[in-house]
Amino acid sequence: MEYGNYGVLLSTFNDDGSFCEQAFRKEVEYCSTLPIAGLMVCGSTGEFPYLDDALYRKEMEIAIAGCGDKELIAGISAPSDSQVLTNMEIAHSLGYRQFMCCPPYYYHQNDAAVVDFYKYISKHVPSDSILLLYNIPSCTSRITANAFAQLCGIDNIQGMKDSSGDMVFFSQCLSIARHIGKKFWLYSGVDTTYLPSLAAGGAGLISSAAWLLAREEKPVLDCYLAGNMEEAQGRQQDITHLCMTLDSIPFPENYRAMAEAIGIDCCGKPRRHFSCLEGAAYAEWKKEAKARFDVLQAQNS
Repeated sequence: MEYGNYGVLLSTFNDDGSFCEQAFRKEVEYCSTLPIAGLMVCGSTGEFPYLDDALYRKEMEIAIAGCGDKELIAGISAPSDSQVLTNMEIAHSLGYRQFMCCPPYYYHQNDAAVVDFYKYISKHVPSDSILLLYNIPSCTSRITANAFAQLCGIDNIQGMKDSSGDMVFFSQCLSIARHIGKKFWLYSGVDTTYLPSLAAGGAGLISSAAWLLAREEKPVLDCYLAGNMEEAQGRQQDITHLCMTLDSIPFPENYRAMAEAIGIDCCGKPRRHFSCLEGAAYAEWKKEAKARFDVLQAQNS
């Protein structure tokens, strides 16, 4: 893993819901030129629940062939242990060595079940690879501090993306890892807590906006590392202002909508129908999103 930002690729679709390979290749090519540490493939904004094995393999193949020198994380999340292992096997056969998965979803998992799941998956991780936890309580059972303490010491579990937005939990995890004496890569999965996570000791950001806003978010890290906290805070607040607009459209289509609003044309079409993505209200939303993006962009000129 590297210190910095990882962009989560969007899966690209045609109007009829079929995979748009041309758009996905264009997206990967575009991301390969950006100032980010790496990319995550088939994550939440990659809409992994919609992908069958063949499409999952196709996206993994395109990403690893076209990513340039970017470090890659393979999303292997699935509702069953067996499908997680199948995804990991596919990704590993193509050259991926870093795997991330959330706890099993739909059926509620208590702490003991979450720990059992990750322990089981970790035993099947190839010896040349690592496993990353993914805490996204809006979609799955939460990874609690208690569960994290039991998992952090497992050798091949070496990082986590935390999309909870809970900075108390984030700080607790950093403290647990420190007192275990382990180098652990903890990334924020929420753009609005990017700077707070860095200040707490986090390793960076893993999100779709990390590539959509790559040139606008990287200065937050640069300013933080340079000790220019006032500028870092101002940039973070402008990012948060944009995210407030972003969050008024359902996830994950809000990221595709933002790409359209700011002129990135490689993200394909929505696979689901959303009335909020049409008509005058959507035109007004795009206008507002573009205006807030322009504020961020102007800071780099």
